[in-house]
Amino acid sequence: MTKRPKVLLIGWDAADWKIIEPLMEQGHMPTLKKFLSEGVHGNLATLQPVLSPMLWTSIATGKRAWQHGVHGFVELNAEGTELQPVNVTSRKVKAVWKGPDGSEAGRPARAARCALTLLRTSLEAFHRRAYLS
Repeated sequence: MTKRPKVLLIGWDAADWKIIEPLMEQGHMPTLKKFLSEGVHGNLATLQPVLSPMLWTSIATGKRAWQHGVHGFVELNAEGTELQPVNVTSRKVKAVWKGPDGSEAGRPARAARCALTLLRTSLEAFHRRAYLS
């Protein structure tokens, strides 16, 4: 049986190589520097408008906003009367690491601090935990 390679995708919202590279050269980010020297990296083209919830959901699902349903930071509530923050229930499709039944898609996968991947049940937890997770 052929062993499949492991993949680690690191996404860093609003990261700028013009800031990161000098910091690595000054020795401030040795682990990131090692990841970059031993792996593959590059710049990504982005979708417009540049809104983090929409973009992270596109990365997580492989779909465009009109397909996954997340268009910004807020959405109307079910009654259509108030704005509420988007969360994982705002997505209309599963993340790429999920199978048709919602389980892991054939191999172990983890998402840590990935926007719009976890359901938060209270506004307090929403603010205390990771950004829009």
